[in-house]
Amino acid sequence: AAAWKGRQSFVGLEELDPDLVHRLVNPDLKRDREELKRMGMGNDALMSVMMRNETQLAASLTDLKEILAEHRRMKASSENMTLVALKRQRRHQKVVDTKCAFHAGQMVLYLVEACLAINDASLACPNVDKPHGVATGGWRRGEDAKGVCAIDVMAIFAGFGWTSFFISAIADQCVKTINPGADCAGDVSAIVAA
Repeated sequence: AAAWKGRQSFVGLEELDPDLVHRLVNPDLKRDREELKRMGMGNDALMSVMMRNETQLAASLTDLKEILAEHRRMKASSENMTLVALKRQRRHQKVVDTKCAFHAGQMVLYLVEACLAINDASLACPNVDKPHGVATGGWRRGEDAKGVCAIDVMAIFAGFGWTSFFISAIADQCVKTINPGADCAGDVSAIVAA
């Protein structure tokens, strides 16, 4: 009965050191004594180890179980921290992916704006040198050609500037590799577009 009680004390400790638990559950006094002698323990030290009473053994097992419980808590805590970090990383990646999708959409929008401005300029700018010249097409038909042409030329610069900005932003933020020039290119493009 005492042997079984001792074995029950070791349940769950295999997680820390399975070999040690196996040796404690299945003691071999001759092997253990020889091993202790090889480690340099003299007869007095050897006898004190061998003469431990059941109370000391129970206290040592309690310490081991407390260590095991702390080990499990720390392991669970680190796994939870890893899961939290992984969820945070996934959420961040979704934000980046959404941002990149909007950048691509904005890039196309401003490219179309630049193309439409070129078309409007082709209708208004030929009449700039004519006295009382007016825009002959587009949504500002009939307005002063000089003003309409100036606005269309600025819209061309703005459209291509913002297109360049969003291409740079995609190159900077939406690729896995580091692209140090893309950030600078985006800043210069924004200055031109503004």
